[in-house]
Amino acid sequence: MGLNSLEEDRFWQWSSGKPLRYFRWDSGHPLSDPGQVCGLMDSSQQSFWQSSLCSKRLGYMCQKDPPTPLTVHPEEAGFCSHPWIHYAGMCYRIERTKKKWKEAKTDCRKDEGELASIHNIEQQSFVMSQLGYVATDELWIGLNDIKTPLLFDWSDQSAVTFTRWDVSMPAGGNCVLVRGEKGRWATQVCEQQFGFICLKKSSAKPSGPQEDTNPGCKPLWTRFGSNCYFVGQETKTFNEANENCRTSQSYLVDVSSRVDMAFLISLVGYRSEKHFWIGLSNQNQTDTFTWTNGNKVSYAHWNTQMPGSRQGCVAMTTGALAGLWDVLSCSSQEKYICKHLVEGAMPTVEPTTPVPPSCPEDWKPLGHRNYCFKWFTGPRSLQKTWFEAWEYCKSIGGDLLSIHGAADLQSLNERKFDSSWIGLSAQDPNAGYVWTDGSPVSYCVFT
Repeated sequence: MGLNSLEEDRFWQWSSGKPLRYFRWDSGHPLSDPGQVCGLMDSSQQSFWQSSLCSKRLGYMCQKDPPTPLTVHPEEAGFCSHPWIHYAGMCYRIERTKKKWKEAKTDCRKDEGELASIHNIEQQSFVMSQLGYVATDELWIGLNDIKTPLLFDWSDQSAVTFTRWDVSMPAGGNCVLVRGEKGRWATQVCEQQFGFICLKKSSAKPSGPQEDTNPGCKPLWTRFGSNCYFVGQETKTFNEANENCRTSQSYLVDVSSRVDMAFLISLVGYRSEKHFWIGLSNQNQTDTFTWTNGNKVSYAHWNTQMPGSRQGCVAMTTGALAGLWDVLSCSSQEKYICKHLVEGAMPTVEPTTPVPPSCPEDWKPLGHRNYCFKWFTGPRSLQKTWFEAWEYCKSIGGDLLSIHGAADLQSLNERKFDSSWIGLSAQDPNAGYVWTDGSPVSYCVFT
């Protein structure tokens, strides 16, 4: 079946992208052993689920949904009174006063709201980027399995269409909260006290004075952090879009973190257009992707089988795959996103070049980076699968090797070596290539 934890964060999901709201794990599963990242259903064990190696040969079941028309979500207008924040026809607020789950639900209802329900990646991204959420937060949302154990529902009775479970979840407790840097969902005992997120419908008319939500930005530009963003209204080639941004003293948007990406998803994820140009390309050097503003590539979010050996320019997707990056022909006509600093803001100063590390015995410096590497070679009896090698590297405080430029390759080529595992993989059927150490895939030399 389509259950897997192939995504880089190792949380369980359906390969179809449908929400994981029901659980039927066999006792002791899922296993934490290396490579046990695909799910099977054991008909001899009352159809309980087990985790397994993906290389295991078994029968399988396919599912085909009837065709459904593409749903386009309009950009809904609306008004919210302070401290509520508007997004797509709804008002949201974070309350950090700690309460039990039922108390939090009651508190939201006092203000004609509900504990928040999250139905797609756009809403999740809005919560992560524009609502004031921080990495240390643990906030109740409306998801729970109080009525039927291991079958999760929203307290506002809306349909469960999206989930974002943390690793090893659900694991005890009947109520769900959002937590951590990545905003993953985790079960918790409902009697525990945490902050919470409320949600309600926005008003058709403003009530009271309205705050300027985009201070320091021109009309039609949206502020996020210390930057202003503009969504181009006409389709352009990559170079035309870049030039259009420059004429407005801005540049095609760069993305330096998950939070930046979450904001962009919330900005254009609901749009009907399939792609929007961002400022990344490998036009000048096939094996290296660079930003048009010259910033270092510190984050990547590739779509399935991307970037591979393709040469071109990068656009982010919308819809069900909102936020993933595709390499397109640079002459493709797409809309685009511009970015510039808020008036009066100071640019971030890049950190100085790190001092080369002092490497332990048998380890060597890697290129110009602050890392050391070591080959582990030997007879076949000592060789490992990719998952075993990854687990071993982590057990000694390291990771499988990531490669980020010609200097890294030069360090490796200074000695002959047999074929060896590195940290690059594309296991998740719904995403592209990633490095196990979390660094961005911006340099590719596929043969």
